[in-house]
Amino acid sequence: GRKHRGAAAIRYLTRRIPRLWWLAPLLHLPGSMPLWRVLYRQFALRRYRFGRPPGPGGGACDDGTCAVHSR
Repeated sequence: GRKHRGAAAIRYLTRRIPRLWWLAPLLHLPGSMPLWRVLYRQFALRRYRFGRPPGPGGGACDDGTCAVHSR
């Protein structure tokens, strides 16, 4: 099978996973892929901030668990 990466993978999954079907019309707008690539890249750069919700233990990665990935 074909391998998908980044925004193209998300776009592919919106057609395969029923819970993501609501996103499919947005991700499949003609000419919108460059925008989705930029947005995906920005999310990927900050992905470790979304690991845990903020709370008594602090925000995601506040305990240093993501230090290896954020250099």
